[in-house]
Amino acid sequence: MDAASKAQLERGARLVELLKQPQSQPMPVEEQVVSIFLGTGGHLDSVPVEDVRRFETELLDHMRASEEEILTEIRDSQKLTEEAADKLTEVIKNFKKGFAATGGGSVVPDEHVEALDEDKLAKEAVKVKKPAPKKKK
Repeated sequence: MDAASKAQLERGARLVELLKQPQSQPMPVEEQVVSIFLGTGGHLDSVPVEDVRRFETELLDHMRASEEEILTEIRDSQKLTEEAADKLTEVIKNFKKGFAATGGGSVVPDEHVEALDEDKLAKEAVKVKKPAPKKKK
């Protein structure tokens, strides 16, 4: 199986997890929009499938507590505007930094960081002074 097909199947597994809802506990439309945005936008691609539900729940709890204006905007306008999508993307990005997967690993993909040039590094020298040994009598 090629990498693209594998990635598509893995995203599908995450979407299935997102679409599971407890019976007789309907989810508000604005929260459904956030959940579908998470899955279809690739924001969960780095989250293990077994952590998707917990990630979604904790993100929505965080948004209800600290990012209510985004949820209100979606609820009032009945759509996800480009501005709200940009804000939501930023909230998700920041939330991921503090989220730990079940195994304790990070869900933030490693970013490529260029090494510093050797000549740009400051060199420090550490000198240790030992006291002279005491003379025995």
